[in-house]
Amino acid sequence: MELIQIRPGQFNMGSPLSEQGRELDEFTHAVRISVPFLMGLHEVTHGQFAKFVAATEYQTQAEKTGSAFTVKDGALQSVDGLNWKNPGFETSDDQPVVCVTRNDALEFCRWLSKQDSRQYSLPTEAQWEYACRAGTFQSRFWGDAFETGSDFCVSRQLASDLTAPQPVGSRQPNPLGLFDMLGNVQELCLSRYGEYPSLFVENPIGPASGSRCCVRGGSWLSSPAELRAASRGFAPFDEARTDMGFRVVCRPE
Repeated sequence: MELIQIRPGQFNMGSPLSEQGRELDEFTHAVRISVPFLMGLHEVTHGQFAKFVAATEYQTQAEKTGSAFTVKDGALQSVDGLNWKNPGFETSDDQPVVCVTRNDALEFCRWLSKQDSRQYSLPTEAQWEYACRAGTFQSRFWGDAFETGSDFCVSRQLASDLTAPQPVGSRQPNPLGLFDMLGNVQELCLSRYGEYPSLFVENPIGPASGSRCCVRGGSWLSSPAELRAASRGFAPFDEARTDMGFRVVCRPE
């Protein structure tokens, strides 16, 4: 895994009332990240996940249930036969893995931790937004205008011929050097989905209960409003989608 160290700092999580595309669950509040962490340079790839499966004979939840969700006729629908091996489009080892659930992603992290001296996991929602913003304050790390993001963002809205996620690192990174933080595939977070706190918080991990996790970053299928640093999505722990993957984080040695 290629990792980048993210230094501690403080930022305003959420979006201001004036931000175009803002949703009501993006309440602005101050967050301090007091502990450095390492984050994957890009999303976990199909090839990396295949090594995990080959080593453990792991079967994903979509393989067990026989279906995964995809956007069809403008709506999210369950389609039989879809899984990480067959997401409905041609795949390559350098594309982000999709059709994996939060539970699948955490199993990958447990396996990866055994191969290394570090303890891997999914990023908390706060870690994800902090890393995505990379010290910037606009709705997107390149600025507020969505139309100027073609150098940074894999999105069908910016390239109408897209039919699948692109190989990781196909666009320019954010100021921290992280690729594909907006667009390409939605990224699963460790945090459960819920309301934000109203006061300053340090190293928040999210609600203590709930069966839905936060999903961040939007995908190649998302609307421009979803491709913002503050935009929040969610998914049940056991839901797999053709436009949803993940990246890992861990503590420095």
